[in-house]
Amino acid sequence: MVHWRVAFESGSEDHNLWLSQKRYEYTQSQHQHQRQQQHQHQRQQQQQQQQQQQQQHQRQQR
Repeated sequence: MVHWRVAFESGSEDHNLWLSQKRYEYTQSQHQHQRQQQHQHQRQQQQQQQQQQQQQHQRQQR
């Protein structure tokens, strides 16, 4: 938390840099997590795609 405040006080540009760094670290950890549960993640993606297709179909009917 301490260097979050430092990054925030030193200016929005530095804060954005810090945010992108944290986002990078987060996505890296997410990728490692995905490797362990890859087939589960793929199943979730398929469900999301089906839901999106259904929503688009409803919009077209209207």
